Amino acid sequence: MMCFQRAKIFCQCAFLLVSLALTPEHSLAEFNPQLAVMNCKTCHRVENINISMTHHTQLYKTLLAFKYDQRPALLMNRISKGFSDEELKQIALTFTLRDAQ
Repeated sequence: MMCFQRAKIFCQCAFLLVSLALTPEHSLAEFNPQLAVMNCKTCHRVENINISMTHHTQLYKTLLAFKYDQRPALLMNRISKGFSDEELKQIALTFTLRDAQ
């Protein structure tokens, strides 16, 4: 049952990201880290992982490790490959600062 829920959440996130990319008023040059972080929260709130307590540089290094297959994962390695290194840096900073407030 848990695998089905994860797959459902992943599909919802993928649909949201694709729909945002296809919307004319959103271009690739207008990356919004707040929207990306909202997608992160769909899974990581459910799993009760407190990523927000991680320092942003550590979170950034972890995201890069997922992107370059240096850390095993079910989905994060695939998701992180969709972002540039700079976008991952912005996501890490936004994610950690958002919950610190």
